[in-house]
Amino acid sequence: MFSYFDGSLEDFLTYIKEINDNRLVKVRLASVESFCHVLDNFAVNHIITKHSNDKEVLRGQIKIQESDFLLIPDIVGHFDSCLIQSPRPGRTLITYTKTHEDCLYTYVEEIRKGRRELAGVTFYKRKRKLTGAKS
Repeated sequence: MFSYFDGSLEDFLTYIKEINDNRLVKVRLASVESFCHVLDNFAVNHIITKHSNDKEVLRGQIKIQESDFLLIPDIVGHFDSCLIQSPRPGRTLITYTKTHEDCLYTYVEEIRKGRRELAGVTFYKRKRKLTGAKS
């Protein structure tokens, strides 16, 4: 059982901090043909737990902040690159990357054909590598 959140992405992030239970709650980010980009509370909790801590520095990444979530609609709508992968049968992932200011953002969605959703799975960022720069 799940419900769609009726409100902005910013309000959704505040709401899921408050509910703190196992109900599946999703926010619609944008529609594309017959599918809809969604982000649910489980994905947000994963991103905050795994990609908002000091261990990100050890991975060569930068901690995700709440304000970074607000970039997701722009990342999926105006990506620099997009890669579709099937890591195992029955699971297809779409990886979007976009450079914003001095960071390279990577957002991964899972294709859920039965629900006609492109659902967020993970999100992280790295310092943008400069190309052609003189040392």
